[in-house]
Amino acid sequence: VSAQQPTATYSSGAFGAWLIDADGRSYLGGSFVVAGQPKTLIRVLADGTIDASFSPVFANDDLHPLQPRLLALARDHDGRIYAAGRFTKVDEAFADGLVRFASDGSVDQSWRPGIK
Repeated sequence: VSAQQPTATYSSGAFGAWLIDADGRSYLGGSFVVAGQPKTLIRVLADGTIDASFSPVFANDDLHPLQPRLLALARDHDGRIYAAGRFTKVDEAFADGLVRFASDGSVDQSWRPGIK
């Protein structure tokens, strides 16, 4: 990895989830530091470089002060990625432990999971 490519350093905490998509990209959930910034989820391209364009910010509100943690990742047949874990927001959108990303990596705010 050259100095121009972002690198990830695994920090303290648990490595929570791993998923490979149809394009060979890996999604890693855990506690990472990338270019000096803490990350909960990173996407690694098939060539091994970190995709800097995919940078969701996971957070918890004041009622849930623990560090966000990913516990599971899944992909559907349309290429959308689902993440589950201990978090209340992703990119400032309310998530309450479950979020879906569109194929472009953005949070799919139209998706509203419900328990039936």
